[in-house]
Amino acid sequence: MNKETNNFHEEEEIMEALNRYEEMIRTGESAYFDVFQLEHIIDTYMEEGSHTKALNAVLFGLKQHPASTLLLSRKASLYVFLGKTGEAQSLVAYLMTIEKNNPELFLLNGTIHLQLQAYEAAENWFQQSLNSAFDDIENIHYQIGMSYAQVELFEKAADHFHEAQILDPSNESTLFELAYCYEKINKDALSVHYYQRYLDLDTFSDIAWFNLGIVYNKLQKNKKAVEAYEYALALTENFPGALYNLGSTYLVMRKYKKALLVFNDFLNYVELSEEVLCATGECFYHLGEHDRALDTFVRTLEMNNNYDPAWYGAGQVHKKIGNLPEALNCLRKAVALNGNFEAYWYLLGRIAFSLQQWTESVAAFEIACHLDPERAKYWLWRAEALKQQGMVRKALETLKKSLGFHPDKGKIRYRMAALYLELKQEKKALNELNIALQTHYSKHHLLYRMHPASKTNPAVQKLIHQFRNIQRL
Repeated sequence: MNKETNNFHEEEEIMEALNRYEEMIRTGESAYFDVFQLEHIIDTYMEEGSHTKALNAVLFGLKQHPASTLLLSRKASLYVFLGKTGEAQSLVAYLMTIEKNNPELFLLNGTIHLQLQAYEAAENWFQQSLNSAFDDIENIHYQIGMSYAQVELFEKAADHFHEAQILDPSNESTLFELAYCYEKINKDALSVHYYQRYLDLDTFSDIAWFNLGIVYNKLQKNKKAVEAYEYALALTENFPGALYNLGSTYLVMRKYKKALLVFNDFLNYVELSEEVLCATGECFYHLGEHDRALDTFVRTLEMNNNYDPAWYGAGQVHKKIGNLPEALNCLRKAVALNGNFEAYWYLLGRIAFSLQQWTESVAAFEIACHLDPERAKYWLWRAEALKQQGMVRKALETLKKSLGFHPDKGKIRYRMAALYLELKQEKKALNELNIALQTHYSKHHLLYRMHPASKTNPAVQKLIHQFRNIQRL
């Protein structure tokens, strides 16, 4: 009889025992199980995440085999899973008086100390587990990785999963957990690598395709993300998470009609939420269906009046259709609910600018600059709002500050040259123009638009002609 046949008969025996155990639970009749059968019944429940069922099986088994260290060990493991660290610690201490060099007990002790946040002690116990094991080292590394992952110490977890996969490169569980941990610590390229290795072994894992899609989204590889979500949905049609992520990815890719279709499919499986309703409103807005967009945002706010993305969306629509006072009110609501999103402040600044409410406009652009200084347009609009109030020097100060984030931004240099010309500081204007022309000669028309008089300024024209001649060489 070969190994495959042995495994088949063993699995058959386990399933028979599990069915007999569950029949006993249903009928209330008593039945006998040996420790081997009980071990596999318990492990099956633990693998399913049914820890209460597993614990009940342990307690039942201990009535038949009260001295079984294996069942007592499983009981300690379940206490750890259920957060009963005190009971687990006492039970492990008792077991260690019987089996002093059991790697599984060292492992349990490590996991208990992790839950107690005694990290150094946990690491020592884990090392003892590895040192005392004669074989199955990869499984111990895997279990240590799982223990670290449960307390969200994903970097430590990844180290042990990595060791486990070196020892057993084709273990699917290890590859999956390693990919997941790398995703959590933002090592996204490695995460993709291990998800792909996992999928080479199990192509039909909808969860792996779904997780791979999430990592591709993080890497801004949206086409690949779409493919991953579509694979997940081909395997499991009613997979709401994959549908939602697919719709959101289409939204990012500006494929608004496709996004709408997917969000509608999503609503076949879940109740309508403000998040999904607002996303469909965004699609309608970008498709130019402003009445439907506004209606959708209003419906969203009827569900949750404190949902700031809906106030922002409604503000966008009102601005687009020219209803600026109502747009301003919407954006004020949005920033009051969420003052940490720079796009809200920027749009508030733009609307206030259009209404010539300069003080509010400047303040809004200032907050946008603070929240995201890497966006050059925030600085440029703040400078423009200051200029409109006649605060040209303050506008220049704003642009000088922006150079710390955008030293090579030609538009900022041209704007500074224009403002210096307005202040009659021609030497400083020419200096800024010279810098701008060196890297962005083709955009010198911006200066004419910002300061029309520069077209007839001899010094300005001379400098531009010099660079024109250089360009022709």
